[in-house]
Amino acid sequence: VAAQIKKEYQILGKKIEAEEVVSYKTYLCAVSDRGSVELFDAESGTRHWKSYVGDGTLPTVGPAIDDAIVAVLYGADLCLFDKKTGQLTTQSKSGASVSSMPIAVRDFVFVPMVNGSVEAFDKDD
Repeated sequence: VAAQIKKEYQILGKKIEAEEVVSYKTYLCAVSDRGSVELFDAESGTRHWKSYVGDGTLPTVGPAIDDAIVAVLYGADLCLFDKKTGQLTTQSKSGASVSSMPIAVRDFVFVPMVNGSVEAFDKDD
């Protein structure tokens, strides 16, 4: 936005010093053992959304959060939720028993397995 305003002023022949300020939000994600996934604004406590995965019979582990998704494991399934809406966008089966919570890095979500391997899932698949 600041760059656009600066450009418009330059077109009008006016000088302006503009600096774009980036503000980051802090989120808190709560995951229950019954499959409930909730995303909150960590500063205000406002709940953005609440969603569910599975039927509550398998353990739910996570979350991993990045700019676009919230990832949780439901049993051996990796479940990706849209961070803005809470909609379940992807549910993928892992190939082995999961040992820990997922990790979201760039375009991938990594899931550690009991056998020592790590499975990588492309977030866009």
